[in-house]
Formats: sequence, C-alpha cells, structure tokens
Amino acid sequence: MRFLAVLIKFIRESLREWGILLLALSFAPFFVLVFHVALSGRLSPLNLAVVNEDGGVEIAQVSHNFGEELIGELRAFQTGETSIFIETRVLADRAEGIAKLRAGAADLLLVMPRDFSETIAGKRKPSLLFFGDLASSKYSILLALAYSASENFVASRTGREGLLAIEERPLRPEGKMRAFDAMVPSLVILSLLTVMFTAAALFVREAEKGTITRLRLSRLTAFEYLGAAAASQLLVSLACVFLTILTAMALGYRLEAPLWGILLASALAAFSVISFGLVTAGLCSSVKDVMIVGNFPYFFMLLFSGVIPIPSPVFFTLAGRPMGLNALFPMSFGVRALEGMMNFGRGPGEFLFEFGAMIALSALWFAIGLALFRQRHLGTRA
Repeated sequence: MRFLAVLIKFIRESLREWGILLLALSFAPFFVLVFHVALSGRLSPLNLAVVNEDGGVEIAQVSHNFGEELIGELRAFQTGETSIFIETRVLADRAEGIAKLRAGAADLLLVMPRDFSETIAGKRKPSLLFFGDLASSKYSILLALAYSASENFVASRTGREGLLAIEERPLRPEGKMRAFDAMVPSLVILSLLTVMFTAAALFVREAEKGTITRLRLSRLTAFEYLGAAAASQLLVSLACVFLTILTAMALGYRLEAPLWGILLASALAAFSVISFGLVTAGLCSSVKDVMIVGNFPYFFMLLFSGVIPIPSPVFFTLAGRPMGLNALFPMSFGVRALEGMMNFGRGPGEFLFEFGAMIALSALWFAIGLALFRQRHLGTRA
C-alpha cells in the first residue's frame, strides 16, 4: 500500500509538471516525423565526375572510343530499387574534376587513361584512375558501384572477367589519412554545440533573478544586453576550440591549416550556436526550461550540421552547392569550411561563400531570437 501511495504521488507530480511530461512524450515521435520529411524527398545524389582521356583505337578500319562507351554505360547504370541516385557529369580535364572534388560538387572523379581503348582491343589489362576522399562514405559507395559497372563493361568487350585494374588517388594530403584526423574538424564543431546551453542559460538567468528590471531602468537596450552576453559566450566558444585542437595535437594530430582561418570559421560557427541559444532563451522562462527545451535545437543542429552525415532532400542548388535541410543551419557551412582547411589543405579564401552564408543565416536566427526574447523577457517596448 505504501508503494502504491508513493507511486500515485509521483504520478500526480509528473502531471503537475505537464510541460516537461509533454516534451518527454513528444520527443520520439517528433524526430520520427523529422526523419520522415528528411528522407521522403529527393535525396542528395552521389556525384560522379568523369574525364575521358582515351585516345581511341581503330578496329577493322572502324574507330572506337571505349571511354565514351563506358560513360554511356555509367549514365545508364541503375542501382535497382535502392534509394541511391547517381549523377554522372563529363568534365574537360583532371584539374576541373579535382576542383569539383574540393568544392564538394563531386564525390568521386573517374579518369579513363589515354590507352584505355588500346588495352581493351588487345585484351590486355585496362586500368582506371579514381580520385577522391578515401575516408568518405560517399566515395566508398560510389567506388563500388562505378567499379562494378566498369568491370561488367570491360568483360562484355573482352570476353574475360576480372581483367579491370584500378588505381586510387587520395585527395587528402598524405599526413591526413588517419580516421582520427578526419574527425577533428567535426570534433571542433561538436565542442561548440554545448555552448548553446550556456548561452541560453546566461540570457535567461538575469530575467529569472529579476535583475534585468534594473538593467532596463539604466536604459540598456535589448541589443546591448544580448550583444554583451553573446560576446562573452564567443570567448567561451573560442576557448573550447583551443582546448579541442590542443588535445587533438597532443594525441598526434598535426595542424597545418592557417590558425586565423580556423579561428574565423570557428567564431562564425560559434555565433550561429549562440543565435540558437538566444532563440531557445526566447522560448524559456527559467534555466530549468532551457535544459529541457534546449534539447530540440541542440539535436537539430547535431543532426543537420554535418557532424553526423545523414541523407537530406535537396531543395535547390546555389552557386553549385546543393541546398537541403542542412542549409537552414549555419553550422553546416562551418563544418564544410573547417574540413576543407584542416583535412584538405585548402586556404580560407576558398570559403568566402561558406563564411557569407554563416554570417547571413546567423544574423537571421539572432534577429528571430532577439524578437522572441524581447517579447518574453523585456516586453515589446524594450
């Protein structure tokens, strides 16, 4: 009986805190709905870039270019009833293909060498060159599919199976081939995500304690108050970045990218996290609410920032870059910039688009958070 009485007591207390209970119960079905929307549209395709350097061959006074024929096979290649989409684009030369790999516009570059047709006509062992990020899951999937289609093509032309040879050329510098090295940029972003909770709690704390009333009497504007709070959290964010990089270097990671470029990308990414913290603060009345409500924007940023690679529908293309659900979250552009600088040795000047996108989107989310915070904590006149 005592157990039953205590059980009823706890049930009543849970019902009294109906907001927390509602959030707990809605969390799982809400994310099922999110993933349904994310995976129901046209998923981001696997982008195959092809460069045909094949010089062709003459057989019985008829010219053949097996490289061009293979391109036709690759374009017609189907993956059955799976959700994998392959877009094959023919490029002018290797330089253009490598540039597209670096920009993220291609996942794998396939090059047919000049003697491709000659080796097939002579029933010798032809070879293909594959360029890409060997640590990328998209590269691995596309490599398997492209190799299967190419091997079937060579077998159909030579009558011999297992004849095709491939040579992989990694896009990453030689010192960045470890799986741990590939993860460091994502770990930098991950270290920034937790700042969302500290930022939101900082924004709400003064309102919860009532001291924000005295700040209003001092004619402090909402923008001045929130701007100062955001600046303090930016310092915390940069400290997180320094600690993350120093720890990685202590474990063998070599920092070869310009430090100022990494700090710039990290600062802009941190500003986006702080903006989401302000949005969270505008929806909460207390620090306790922040710890509960804040889980929603936190998991959204975690899922759609690129830290966890999940498929996403593509809505449109901007400046040669596919825009999907992750384009709503400035952090995704920060992941792209940090990966390019830290893993592929690219300069900060190559990521002006990503820097601009982070600034514009973060300013938009900050404005939304400012409006929500003024409405809830400062009143519309602040």
